[in-house]
Amino acid sequence: MAAVAASELGARVACDPVPLAVNEVIHSDRAARGHFISFLYRCRLITPLDERRRHREGTAPIAGAWAWHNGSPADLMAVQNMYRPFIDNRANGQ
Repeated sequence: MAAVAASELGARVACDPVPLAVNEVIHSDRAARGHFISFLYRCRLITPLDERRRHREGTAPIAGAWAWHNGSPADLMAVQNMYRPFIDNRANGQ
């Protein structure tokens, strides 16, 4: 988790030791890489985000850019819908 936060956010995080959710996803229509195990952890920033990586409104998204959202996007990928309640609850301060 620390390596992902450093790579994707340019920041350090502290994470709860127990995952909020563990999900298994199987894409039977894929010949390769069709089985995934996903662990979702609650994490908190312990250093500021790298502002140079902030996504700028009105520009095309680029790899490595971050942005905060008020809730889950309407076009969330179908396989990611399992995370919608976590995203929406967090956006509502829960």
